Amino acid sequence: MNKSYALNLGLTTAVLSIVLFLLMAILGGGMILSFAIGILALAFMIALPIIFVRKQRKANNGIISYKDAFLTSFVGLAIGGIVYLAFSFIYVNFIDTTYLDKMINQQIETTMSFMQGNVPEEQMVETLTEIETKTREGFTLPGMLKNLGIYLIVYAVFSLILAAIMKRNPVIVSTSEDIIDN
Repeated sequence: MNKSYALNLGLTTAVLSIVLFLLMAILGGGMILSFAIGILALAFMIALPIIFVRKQRKANNGIISYKDAFLTSFVGLAIGGIVYLAFSFIYVNFIDTTYLDKMINQQIETTMSFMQGNVPEEQMVETLTEIETKTREGFTLPGMLKNLGIYLIVYAVFSLILAAIMKRNPVIVSTSEDIIDN
């Protein structure tokens, strides 16, 4: 595996993820914006590994092993995911300590508007409390490590599939001189 492709993929993924995160923080989120940025982030997470594995394959005369394709994709995505999670942890816990409260309040307001009149009051309070608890837990160190574990599993599965599609083995051509007669 050429480590520069994985490292460049990781850094590119990290920078784009951080930019999207900051866009959400600056613009104030909201359901439609969150959905749009989530779709954009997913598109980047699919497209970038494909681009970098293709570049690596092209640089190697159109040949890339399954292992190299997998490692480039997985290691690159893992680096990007780790950098992004570290940044978001630092941002939420030290830079903008009000961000998490604002995000939780938006989630609660949106969920309440969907639930009012359709769900009993007890169930609504229980659901909203659960949303707040899980969101807060997601930005603690154990929550971030749990998210990282989930990310790594998703990255591994995606990278396995991508490697199967992108691998190209060298073509072995036999000539009549290679055949030995007894």
